Amino acid sequence: MVLHRLYMTLSAAFPEGMKPQLQKKLVHAGIEDDLGIWLGRASATVLLFSLALALAPFTFLKYQRLFGLDFDVAPPGEIALKISIPLFVISALFISFLYYIYLFYRSQARTDAIEKVLPDFLLIVVSNLHAGMFPFAAFVGAARPEFGPLEEEVKKVAARTSASQSLSFALTGLSDRFDSTIFQKTILFFEKAVRSGGQMAKILHASAEEIRHTQEMREELLSQTRSYIIFMGFMIVLVAPFLLSVSGQFLGMFLKIKAQTTQNAGSQFDIPIFKGDITITTDFVEYVSLAFLAMAGLLISFFMGTIMRGKMLYGIKYFPVLAAASILMYFFSKSIVSGLLASFGG
Repeated sequence: MVLHRLYMTLSAAFPEGMKPQLQKKLVHAGIEDDLGIWLGRASATVLLFSLALALAPFTFLKYQRLFGLDFDVAPPGEIALKISIPLFVISALFISFLYYIYLFYRSQARTDAIEKVLPDFLLIVVSNLHAGMFPFAAFVGAARPEFGPLEEEVKKVAARTSASQSLSFALTGLSDRFDSTIFQKTILFFEKAVRSGGQMAKILHASAEEIRHTQEMREELLSQTRSYIIFMGFMIVLVAPFLLSVSGQFLGMFLKIKAQTTQNAGSQFDIPIFKGDITITTDFVEYVSLAFLAMAGLLISFFMGTIMRGKMLYGIKYFPVLAAASILMYFFSKSIVSGLLASFGG
């Protein structure tokens, strides 16, 4: 009861204008929890983890000597406060984003599941109609356990309709349970066909064949563009880290030669390429290289999501792998290049 009140209090602080959209995402994800309870639980989790991370700098600076460190900063509490506030905000936004990603992928999984079995479901409906069943009975009777989420939602529609709810309202509610344009159009079409009558079996059979043809075309398009995805992954994981490591090592070697030439020759040895001061450093190049690899990995993951599912956010799951692989390859290439330069006397 105490937790229930706490969750409802936290959910009350959430903007009212955003709650309908969040409720819609929960429905698409197949989460049956009350919106206030789910939102309050998520808010409590975000606050607890963010607060724990925000308190970490105070603990670390207080017991830094136990870790063999001794930062000469004064006062430590002020430094920790300056670190903890941005850390709290960043961690809260990041954990909230993880919740959003969780809802997105769960909704997408349900969408993929029903779109995969939708042609088979419609063909079973057609078979039931040929057997002499009424349209809605044929629709409900076509639900099979192997259809997963579709079977569960159809059974719920049958229960609501038998409880004196109108067929039209029940079918509309069914279409809103999934974030699938194909499924929503199919339900709308079925509802209109029930009202108007006609050769429903032939029309549903044609719809099933059309959906299956669309899915085959999507798979064919994905197979044709898979080479572009592999090429982009090859560039960001292998080629880009190697080139960036070479540029950093070249800059370090150039600065070393410039320093030796200036020290040994003085004013008597004048080479134009070594004139002037170079403000850029190897550390700056390394930071820029790492930032570039991370940003390129994010953009390529968006590109992959757009090609595979038509949604940029779908490819965000590939970002950690691409970023980690490219950064590891950068340090590996850096060690290889520096070793080669050292063997040649660089």
